[in-house]
Amino acid sequence: MIESGSKILSAIIWFPFIGALILMLLPKTVAKFAKPMALGVSLVTLLGAFQLVQTFKAGTFHFQFGERFDWMPALGISYSVGLDGMSLWMFALTALLGVFAVLVGDSKVERPASFFALILALETTMLGVFAALDLVLFYTFFELSLAPVALLILGWGSQGSEVEARKKASIRYFAALFAGSILMLVGIVLLSQLQLQASGKLSFHLLDIQASVANGTLWAKAMGLQAPIFWAFALAFLVKSPGVPFHSWLTSTYRHAPIAALVGGVVIKLGTYGLFRFCLPLFPDVIGTAVPTLMLIGAVGIIYGGIVAAGQQGANKLMAFATVSHVGFVVVGLFSLTSNGVAGAAFQQFNLGLVGAATFVLLSFLYQRKGTQDLSSFGALKRQMPYFATLFLLVMLANVGLPGTSGFVGEFLALMGAFQASVEGINGLQVGVAAIAGFGVVLSAVYMLYMFQKLFYGKAEEGSEPIKDLTAGELVTGGILVGLLIVFGIAPGRVQRDMDVSLQATRLMAINAVNERPIWAELDHEITSGENALAPGSLVILEDRAIATVGARQVDGSLISAPKLHPTQKDLERAVEQNELQATSEGADSTQ
Repeated sequence: MIESGSKILSAIIWFPFIGALILMLLPKTVAKFAKPMALGVSLVTLLGAFQLVQTFKAGTFHFQFGERFDWMPALGISYSVGLDGMSLWMFALTALLGVFAVLVGDSKVERPASFFALILALETTMLGVFAALDLVLFYTFFELSLAPVALLILGWGSQGSEVEARKKASIRYFAALFAGSILMLVGIVLLSQLQLQASGKLSFHLLDIQASVANGTLWAKAMGLQAPIFWAFALAFLVKSPGVPFHSWLTSTYRHAPIAALVGGVVIKLGTYGLFRFCLPLFPDVIGTAVPTLMLIGAVGIIYGGIVAAGQQGANKLMAFATVSHVGFVVVGLFSLTSNGVAGAAFQQFNLGLVGAATFVLLSFLYQRKGTQDLSSFGALKRQMPYFATLFLLVMLANVGLPGTSGFVGEFLALMGAFQASVEGINGLQVGVAAIAGFGVVLSAVYMLYMFQKLFYGKAEEGSEPIKDLTAGELVTGGILVGLLIVFGIAPGRVQRDMDVSLQATRLMAINAVNERPIWAELDHEITSGENALAPGSLVILEDRAIATVGARQVDGSLISAPKLHPTQKDLERAVEQNELQATSEGADSTQ
C-alpha cells in the first residue's frame, strides 16, 4: 500500500457523516435550510473525490492514498483505507451520485433535516466500503449501509403508500441483506484464524491475508475450508448485488425508496464490488471449480430479469428486474476470468451506477408530477414533455447498450470475455452459457422499448391533466447525467486506464500458481501486459524500486521517483530481463 502523507481519503469519507450530525442538531426553525446545507456537503465531498481522481497514478496495481493505524490491536483489527484503480472510480461515482440524491430529494418532506442527514450518512458508509482494506472495517461499513436505507424507506417511502407497507419493505430489505452478510462475517473470522496459523500474527488486514494466500501458506493446511469460506463471501455479495435467486427484496425496495437514484446507482454495486475485491484474490484454488456455477447464475439472471421486466406495469418494478439482468452481465464477465471479461465487468459495474441513477432521476420527475409508477397512467408524453422525452430516449439507448453510450463498453467486453472463455473451454465452460447471456442484449431492448412506448406514445389517460415539461433545474440535473453516459461511451479510456492494471493483477491473483501471484503488500511487485487476452501478463519484480521511499513526498509535495513508483514499459522489460537472468543463473547453480 502506498501511504499518503495527508489524511485526505479519511477526510472525504467522514465529511458527509459530520454534515449529517450537524443536520440532526439543527433546530426546527432553520430546518428549511437542510437541503442547501446537504447539497453543500455533498458538493465538497465530490470535489475531494475529483481531486483523488486527478492525482491518482495509473500504471501500478497497488493501493494509493493509504492510511493505516491500529484500531483494536489486541484483535488484529486496524483502520486501514486506500484506493486502487477500480475502487477509485466507484468511490468517485458514489460522491457524484450523492450530489444527485440530494438534488432530487424533496425539501418539503416531513423532518427534512433527518431525511437529508440519512442520505449523507449513507454516502459515508458507501465511501467507506470502497476504501476499506481491513475486513472488519469493510464489514462494518457494509452493514452500516443497511440502516440509512431502511430508515428512509420506513419514514419517507413512496407517497400514498401506507405505513404498514413501508414497514414491511424496510424490514424485508434489512433482514434479507443482514442475513446474507452473517455468512461473510463467519468467513472473515475463519480467515483471520487461518492468517494467525500461517503467519503467527492475528490480522484482519486484506493485504496481509492476500500475501499469505499468494505465497501458499494460508491455505496450505486448510484446503478443505477454502470452498465453504469462498461461498460464504460469494453468497453475501450475490444477495447484495442482487443475483438470481436472491433478488426478492429488490422490487419492494425500488418501489418505496425515496432515493432510488442512490440505491439503484451505488448501494447494490457494493455486492458486485465485493466479488472483485475478495472472491478472486483470496480463493484462487477453488475459483475454477466455482466458475461454471457462477456463470450459470449470471446467465440465468440476465434472461430471467429481462423476461420478467418486459411484463411489468410499474416503472420501478420494471427497473428492479432490469437491474437483476444487468448485474448478470457483471457476473458473467468477471467469472469468465479473461482479460476482456474482467475489464468489461468492472466497467459495466461503473456504468450501471450511472445509467441506473439517470433512469431513476428521470422517473422521479414523473413521479413528482403524477404520484404513480403505473405505466398505464401515462401516454403521449412526447408531445407534452419534449425535453423529458429527449433525455429519456438517450437513457433508454444507454440501457440497451447502444454503441456510443457507456452501456455498450462494459456489456460488449463482458460478453467477449465470456465467449473467449467458452470457446477455449476454460474451467469447463460451454459456449451455450455465453450464447444465453448474449440473448440478454435483445431482451434489454424489448423491455426498455416497451417502457418507452408506454410513456411517450399511445393515448393519455382519459380525464388526466396535461403534465408540465421539465423545469430548467430538472433539465440541467438530468442533462448532466445523460451527458456523462455519452462522454464515457465515446471516451471510456480514462476509466479503463486507471482500472486496467488493478484488474489484471486481481485476475492473476486468481489464476496464477503459488509464488507467481501479484501481492498487494509487496511494493516491488508489478505485472507486465501481453497480447494474449487469456493470459495478459505475468508477475515481475522491480529490483531497483526504492521501497523505503515509495510514496514519500518531496518538498513540493509530489511523489518521489515517478518512474520507480509507476514503471514505464521499459522498466518492466528491464525487470523481466533481470528475472530471466536470475532464473538462468539459479538453474546453472543447481546443475553444478
